[in-house]
Amino acid sequence: MKDIDRMIREALQDEDAELMETLSGQQPIHEAITDLFRFRPRWLLFTSMLVTLAAIAVAVYAAYRFYAAPHIREMLLWGALFFVCVLGVHAMKVWSWLEMSKNATTREIKRLELQVARLASLVRRSAAGSQNDRRE
Repeated sequence: MKDIDRMIREALQDEDAELMETLSGQQPIHEAITDLFRFRPRWLLFTSMLVTLAAIAVAVYAAYRFYAAPHIREMLLWGALFFVCVLGVHAMKVWSWLEMSKNATTREIKRLELQVARLASLVRRSAAGSQNDRRE
């Protein structure tokens, strides 16, 4: 496997090497979060961020009212609201992490496509060279 990787790296042209350098390795977290804003339904991301902020605000208010409630029934209702809001915040966070994972997978697939294309062109060139050697 290492020989194939070495052959691919040797076959890369300068512009392809630069592209591979940008696609290789782990993407820093701040770039992964920024890439979330580049996918098609941006409005969905902004909406989920607004819903998350609203859920945090309601959860803080519900926690305050929970501790200030004089009766058990009110405490249960405010506690349930707090729980639902925290659950919503976690659901939005999981969705965001899944989107970042999807973007990372797409990025890796693009990197592999580039490697396969470069390897295919290398194989074509070597096959054409061997056919020319046979003709001579």
